[in-house]
Amino acid sequence: DLLLLEEQEGSVNFKFGILYMKAGQTSDDEVLSNDSPCREFDTFLGLLGERVRLRNWDKFRGGLDVKGDMTGRHSVYTIYEGHEIMFHVSTMLPFSKDNKQQVERKRHIGNDIVNIVFLDGSVDDMANFSPSFLKSQFTHVFALVSYSSEDDSYRLHVYSEETVPLFGPSLPCPPVFYNREEFREFLLVKLINGEKATFNTPTFSQKRERTLDMLIKDFSQKAPQGLPHLPLLLCTPG
Repeated sequence: DLLLLEEQEGSVNFKFGILYMKAGQTSDDEVLSNDSPCREFDTFLGLLGERVRLRNWDKFRGGLDVKGDMTGRHSVYTIYEGHEIMFHVSTMLPFSKDNKQQVERKRHIGNDIVNIVFLDGSVDDMANFSPSFLKSQFTHVFALVSYSSEDDSYRLHVYSEETVPLFGPSLPCPPVFYNREEFREFLLVKLINGEKATFNTPTFSQKRERTLDMLIKDFSQKAPQGLPHLPLLLCTPG
Protein backbone atom coordinates (compact mmCIF):
# COMPACT_ATOMS: atom_id res chain seq x y z
CA ASP A 1 0.00 0.00 0.00
CA LEU A 2 2.82 2.37 0.84
CA LEU A 3 4.58 1.59 -2.44
CA LEU A 4 1.35 2.29 -4.34
CA LEU A 5 0.96 5.59 -2.48
CA GLU A 6 4.54 6.53 -3.32
CA GLU A 7 3.91 5.82 -7.01
CA GLN A 8 0.78 7.96 -6.99
CA GLU A 9 2.57 10.81 -5.24
CA GLY A 10 5.28 10.63 -7.90
CA SER A 11 2.76 11.68 -10.56
CA VAL A 12 3.47 8.64 -12.71
CA ASN A 13 0.66 9.23 -15.21
CA PHE A 14 -0.96 12.42 -16.48
CA LYS A 15 -4.14 13.64 -18.13
CA PHE A 16 -4.10 16.91 -20.07
CA GLY A 17 -6.90 18.73 -21.85
CA ILE A 18 -6.67 19.90 -25.47
CA LEU A 19 -9.04 22.62 -26.69
CA TYR A 20 -9.55 23.60 -30.32
CA MET A 21 -10.13 27.37 -30.51
CA LYS A 22 -11.00 29.49 -33.53
CA ALA A 23 -9.80 33.07 -34.01
CA GLY A 24 -12.10 35.62 -32.38
CA GLN A 25 -13.66 33.24 -29.87
CA THR A 26 -13.71 34.61 -26.32
CA SER A 27 -15.70 32.13 -24.20
CA ASP A 28 -15.48 28.51 -23.19
CA ASP A 29 -18.99 27.89 -24.53
CA GLU A 30 -17.80 28.90 -28.02
CA VAL A 31 -14.57 26.92 -27.80
CA LEU A 32 -16.18 23.75 -26.47
CA SER A 33 -18.82 23.91 -29.21
CA ASN A 34 -16.23 23.59 -31.99
CA ASP A 35 -16.83 20.28 -33.68
CA SER A 36 -15.04 20.56 -37.05
CA PRO A 37 -11.33 21.18 -36.46
CA CYS A 38 -8.89 22.23 -39.15
CA ARG A 39 -6.36 19.88 -40.71
CA GLU A 40 -3.53 21.54 -38.78
CA PHE A 41 -5.19 20.57 -35.51
CA ASP A 42 -5.35 16.93 -36.55
CA THR A 43 -1.67 17.11 -37.50
CA PHE A 44 -0.88 18.57 -34.09
CA LEU A 45 -2.73 15.73 -32.36
CA GLY A 46 -0.73 13.23 -34.38
CA LEU A 47 2.44 14.95 -33.21
CA LEU A 48 1.48 14.58 -29.54
CA GLY A 49 0.46 10.91 -29.59
CA GLU A 50 -1.50 8.14 -31.25
CA ARG A 51 -5.24 8.00 -31.83
CA VAL A 52 -6.60 5.11 -29.75
CA ARG A 53 -9.95 3.31 -29.54
CA LEU A 54 -11.35 3.75 -26.03
CA ARG A 55 -13.61 0.69 -25.88
CA ASN A 56 -11.68 -2.12 -24.15
CA TRP A 57 -8.64 0.14 -23.67
CA ASP A 58 -6.51 -1.54 -20.97
CA LYS A 59 -3.86 1.12 -20.31
CA PHE A 60 -4.06 4.45 -18.48
CA ARG A 61 -7.42 6.00 -19.37
CA GLY A 62 -7.29 9.33 -17.56
CA GLY A 63 -10.87 9.06 -16.34
CA LEU A 64 -12.35 8.30 -19.77
CA ASP A 65 -14.96 5.57 -20.25
CA VAL A 66 -13.56 2.38 -21.80
CA LYS A 67 -16.73 0.26 -21.73
CA GLY A 68 -19.60 1.99 -23.50
CA ASP A 69 -18.22 4.94 -25.49
CA MET A 70 -19.76 7.37 -22.98
CA THR A 71 -16.83 9.77 -23.40
CA GLY A 72 -16.35 9.32 -27.14
CA ARG A 73 -14.99 6.58 -29.32
CA HIS A 74 -11.38 7.74 -29.58
CA SER A 75 -8.77 9.80 -27.79
CA VAL A 76 -5.05 10.59 -28.02
CA TYR A 77 -2.51 8.72 -25.89
CA THR A 78 1.26 8.61 -25.59
CA ILE A 79 4.09 7.48 -23.34
CA TYR A 80 6.93 9.87 -22.54
CA GLU A 81 9.93 8.81 -20.43
CA GLY A 82 7.87 6.11 -18.73
CA HIS A 83 4.89 8.41 -18.06
CA GLU A 84 1.57 7.44 -19.60
CA ILE A 85 -0.37 10.47 -20.86
CA MET A 86 -4.03 10.51 -21.90
CA PHE A 87 -5.34 13.66 -23.55
CA HIS A 88 -8.90 14.91 -23.21
CA VAL A 89 -9.48 16.28 -26.71
CA SER A 90 -12.43 18.67 -26.90
CA THR A 91 -13.44 17.64 -30.43
CA MET A 92 -13.34 13.92 -29.55
CA LEU A 93 -15.52 14.19 -26.44
CA PRO A 94 -19.33 13.94 -26.85
CA PHE A 95 -20.95 16.94 -28.57
CA SER A 96 -24.52 18.07 -27.84
CA LYS A 97 -26.46 20.38 -30.17
CA ASP A 98 -28.95 21.12 -27.38
CA ASN A 99 -26.39 21.98 -24.70
CA LYS A 100 -24.53 25.24 -25.39
CA GLN A 101 -22.29 24.75 -22.37
CA GLN A 102 -21.19 21.30 -23.58
CA VAL A 103 -21.23 19.93 -20.04
CA GLU A 104 -19.78 16.53 -21.03
CA ARG A 105 -16.71 18.19 -22.54
CA LYS A 106 -16.36 20.71 -19.73
CA ARG A 107 -16.63 17.95 -17.13
CA HIS A 108 -13.31 16.47 -18.23
CA ILE A 109 -11.34 19.40 -19.60
CA GLY A 110 -12.49 21.76 -16.85
CA ASN A 111 -11.08 19.35 -14.27
CA ASP A 112 -7.64 19.10 -15.87
CA ILE A 113 -4.87 20.99 -14.10
CA VAL A 114 -3.11 21.71 -17.40
CA ASN A 115 -4.82 22.50 -20.72
CA ILE A 116 -3.43 22.97 -24.21
CA VAL A 117 -5.29 25.51 -26.33
CA PHE A 118 -4.69 25.07 -30.06
CA LEU A 119 -5.57 28.42 -31.63
CA ASP A 120 -6.52 28.32 -35.29
CA GLY A 121 -5.32 31.85 -35.95
CA SER A 122 -2.44 34.28 -36.39
CA VAL A 123 0.20 35.74 -34.09
CA ASP A 124 -2.12 38.72 -33.49
CA ASP A 125 -4.88 36.33 -32.43
CA MET A 126 -2.49 34.77 -29.92
CA ALA A 127 -1.76 38.22 -28.48
CA ASN A 128 -5.50 38.76 -27.94
CA PHE A 129 -5.92 35.51 -26.00
CA SER A 130 -6.69 35.61 -22.28
CA PRO A 131 -6.98 32.65 -19.88
CA SER A 132 -10.10 34.36 -18.50
CA PHE A 133 -11.90 33.28 -21.69
CA LEU A 134 -11.90 29.72 -20.31
CA LYS A 135 -13.46 29.54 -16.87
CA SER A 136 -12.24 26.79 -14.55
CA GLN A 137 -11.46 26.74 -10.86
CA PHE A 138 -9.25 23.71 -11.37
CA THR A 139 -7.10 24.54 -14.41
CA HIS A 140 -3.93 26.37 -13.36
CA VAL A 141 -1.80 26.21 -16.53
CA PHE A 142 -2.66 27.00 -20.17
CA ALA A 143 -0.30 26.21 -23.05
CA LEU A 144 -1.38 28.25 -26.07
CA VAL A 145 -0.23 26.78 -29.39
CA SER A 146 -0.61 28.03 -32.95
CA TYR A 147 0.72 26.79 -36.28
CA SER A 148 2.13 28.90 -39.09
CA SER A 149 1.95 27.40 -42.57
CA GLU A 150 4.22 30.17 -43.91
CA ASP A 151 7.32 28.72 -42.30
CA ASP A 152 5.95 25.38 -41.00
CA SER A 153 6.46 26.34 -37.36
CA TYR A 154 4.68 26.17 -34.02
CA ARG A 155 4.48 29.09 -31.59
CA LEU A 156 3.97 28.54 -27.87
CA HIS A 157 2.82 30.83 -25.05
CA VAL A 158 2.34 29.56 -21.48
CA TYR A 159 0.03 31.08 -18.87
CA SER A 160 -0.16 29.99 -15.24
CA GLU A 161 -2.15 31.01 -12.19
CA GLU A 162 -0.17 33.41 -10.01
CA THR A 163 0.25 30.95 -7.13
CA VAL A 164 1.99 28.36 -9.35
CA PRO A 165 5.78 28.35 -8.77
CA LEU A 166 8.02 28.97 -11.78
CA PHE A 167 8.71 25.81 -13.76
CA GLY A 168 10.94 24.95 -16.68
CA PRO A 169 12.05 24.53 -19.30
CA SER A 170 12.27 28.22 -20.19
CA LEU A 171 10.67 29.28 -23.46
CA PRO A 172 13.09 30.24 -26.23
CA CYS A 173 12.98 33.81 -27.52
CA PRO A 174 11.09 34.04 -29.77
CA PRO A 175 8.97 31.03 -28.68
CA VAL A 176 8.95 29.49 -32.16
CA PHE A 177 9.73 25.84 -32.96
CA TYR A 178 10.65 24.56 -36.43
CA ASN A 179 11.66 21.02 -35.48
CA ARG A 180 8.51 19.03 -34.63
CA GLU A 181 10.16 16.40 -32.46
CA GLU A 182 11.93 19.07 -30.43
CA PHE A 183 8.63 20.91 -30.02
CA ARG A 184 6.83 17.75 -28.92
CA GLU A 185 9.44 16.96 -26.29
CA PHE A 186 9.60 20.57 -25.03
CA LEU A 187 5.81 20.80 -24.76
CA LEU A 188 5.35 17.48 -22.94
CA VAL A 189 8.07 18.32 -20.41
CA LYS A 190 6.54 21.77 -19.90
CA LEU A 191 3.09 20.26 -19.30
CA ILE A 192 4.39 17.64 -16.85
CA ASN A 193 6.42 20.20 -14.91
CA GLY A 194 3.47 22.58 -14.90
CA GLU A 195 1.24 20.01 -13.24
CA LYS A 196 3.91 19.10 -10.69
CA ALA A 197 4.45 22.78 -9.89
CA THR A 198 0.71 23.26 -9.36
CA PHE A 199 0.75 20.60 -6.65
CA ASN A 200 2.85 23.04 -4.59
CA THR A 201 0.22 25.78 -4.62
CA PRO A 202 -1.59 26.34 -1.28
CA THR A 203 -4.87 24.94 -2.62
CA PHE A 204 -3.40 21.62 -3.72
CA SER A 205 -0.68 21.17 -1.09
CA GLN A 206 -3.13 21.48 1.82
CA LYS A 207 -5.52 18.94 0.28
CA ARG A 208 -2.66 16.54 -0.46
CA GLU A 209 -1.31 16.82 3.08
CA ARG A 210 -4.71 16.01 4.57
CA THR A 211 -5.18 13.08 2.19
CA LEU A 212 -1.70 11.71 2.87
CA ASP A 213 -2.15 12.05 6.62
CA MET A 214 -5.45 10.16 6.46
CA LEU A 215 -4.06 7.38 4.23
CA ILE A 216 -0.93 6.85 6.31
CA LYS A 217 -2.94 6.69 9.55
CA ASP A 218 -5.19 4.14 7.85
CA PHE A 219 -2.15 2.07 6.84
CA SER A 220 -0.77 2.11 10.38
CA GLN A 221 -4.08 0.89 11.81
CA LYS A 222 -4.17 -2.01 9.32
CA ALA A 223 -0.60 -3.12 10.12
CA PRO A 224 -0.35 -6.61 11.67
CA GLN A 225 -0.07 -6.52 15.46
CA GLY A 226 3.01 -8.72 15.38
CA LEU A 227 5.09 -6.14 13.57
CA PRO A 228 7.22 -3.72 15.58
CA HIS A 229 5.77 -0.22 15.80
CA LEU A 230 7.63 2.04 13.40
CA PRO A 231 7.29 5.83 13.36
CA LEU A 232 5.61 7.14 10.19
CA LEU A 233 6.88 10.39 8.76
CA LEU A 234 4.61 12.48 6.55
CA CYS A 235 6.62 13.80 3.61
CA THR A 236 5.16 16.28 1.18
CA PRO A 237 6.38 16.90 -2.40
CA GLY A 238 9.22 19.40 -2.64
